[in-house]
Amino acid sequence: MDIIESLKIIHKTLDENDHYIHMKMNGRQWNALNIAIDRVAAELGYEFRADGNLVCVKPEREEV
Repeated sequence: MDIIESLKIIHKTLDENDHYIHMKMNGRQWNALNIAIDRVAAELGYEFRADGNLVCVKPEREEV
């Protein structure tokens, strides 16, 4: 499994378990986790869209 596939799995898992994870974390921790995932994706040249899709935002990167 590559890094991009790992990011997709993390993002999907968080979305699917949103209510449960919120019960275990406070809002600040939840926001920090989401920001961290988005920053890792951005460093790799990708971005999560509102529909949950991961898209390439740097032309030199391959589309996923």
